[in-house]
Amino acid sequence: MAIVTYYYSPLYGGLETQLLILSKFLVMKGFRVTVYTSRPVGTTNEEIDAGVRILRFGKSETVRGLEEAYNEIITKLEKSINNFDILYMPFGISPKYPISLQLKVAGIFFAKHKPVVLRITSSGRITELLHFDSKLVSFLKQVSKIIALNSGIALELRNAGVKNKSIFRVNNSVDVNRFKPIYISETKNSHNNKELRFIYPCRICEKKNIKDIIFDWNKASTLDVSFQNAQLLIVGDTNRGTEDRLLFKEILKLVDLSKSKISILPALNYQEMPDLYRKSDILLCYSLQEGMSNTTLEAMASGLPIISPSTEAFHELLIDSPNYIFKDSLTRIDTLLKAIRDYKEWNRIGLFNRKRIIKKFSTDVILPKYYKMFINLVSN
Repeated sequence: MAIVTYYYSPLYGGLETQLLILSKFLVMKGFRVTVYTSRPVGTTNEEIDAGVRILRFGKSETVRGLEEAYNEIITKLEKSINNFDILYMPFGISPKYPISLQLKVAGIFFAKHKPVVLRITSSGRITELLHFDSKLVSFLKQVSKIIALNSGIALELRNAGVKNKSIFRVNNSVDVNRFKPIYISETKNSHNNKELRFIYPCRICEKKNIKDIIFDWNKASTLDVSFQNAQLLIVGDTNRGTEDRLLFKEILKLVDLSKSKISILPALNYQEMPDLYRKSDILLCYSLQEGMSNTTLEAMASGLPIISPSTEAFHELLIDSPNYIFKDSLTRIDTLLKAIRDYKEWNRIGLFNRKRIIKKFSTDVILPKYYKMFINLVSN
């Protein structure tokens, strides 16, 4: 199997984390997996990680760097196509992604009548595709399977003319043995006499709505003294492009002007994330364009309650749960206030969340579904 993706280890956003988990699992099940990706500063051109061969090209810091990477990947694949039975490729749609080059990558496999599996990176991307270039819809119809992480993405695909048989509905997953709480109980309240930590691990980019979080946090702090005993910790990756870095500067100015407790940490290594969740009390997320939020999966597995918007991605994770979901921008602050006034219930909610993740979203449940899908495509 060839996996072609913009980013991979050591850059860990939600997509990269899911690719890492999946590729290592497939190797354990007998697949030979080679990842073709861009090359962040300080990384090697080639390495083997848990049996997964990783080849890096170009650069990952700029749009031009990604284009260089994909051109080199295309040249490499054209020479080695006979080594692969299937292509798995995250497919993003926006000017910052090398769309035409992604099509060329898929075309190499189409020409050899080999299956191609796409992963639509987040909600809203198919609608974005139709606005960007309607001709690309014909490309989607040639693909063997398109992974839809939530019902909204599946609906977008059907509206674009993709047949149901080509849509593979499957969720992201989380390793519940890595992400787990130190202690959690329905009866013991562990939040007395301590500062409450709200966390939001995310990429520093516009769609994560970080400025809105800071505004709402400051407003809520004037409405309830409980926020005097609370901290907002934003953990962000700022290494992906000029626009993101400019936004980060704006956010720093907002934090400096804030009179409430807001801190920003640089992105943590994947190995450090479980400890971050264990030292936190509740996850706060404002992103409206998620396929299925990786940080929410990790936080729920770690026994944290969730504050989130009412979108398809969060609906599937939090349906019929006691978490804190806001319907729109007008209800965000009220939801924040309800959550902090309800803090004695956080352990109970966290326990509910962990049980839900173990039952429906653990790697033991989800990864075999991917494996079965890949095996069926290769066999056919």
